[in-house]
Amino acid sequence: MAESTLTTVASLLPRLFQVINLATETEFNLFERYGETEATLPELEELNNAAERVRSSYNRLYGLLLQVAQTQPAAEAAIIDLLYRSI
Repeated sequence: MAESTLTTVASLLPRLFQVINLATETEFNLFERYGETEATLPELEELNNAAERVRSSYNRLYGLLLQVAQTQPAAEAAIIDLLYRSI
């Protein structure tokens, strides 16, 4: 795998983590401040959904990178292709 691909993944994972953290923190703060009401429920659900989508992307990217590392030196082309498409 190209070093540039590893660098790209290494820069994406912390950014994805920050998005998950921000969405979770914002959801918590909104709930703590206003509670779960008819007015806040859509926003709370949207923040939760956003965090879940990014968490899924984080797990997929990390999992694929781990699979590539475990199958080196000849990682399967399909796994590498999935990794490139995930980036």
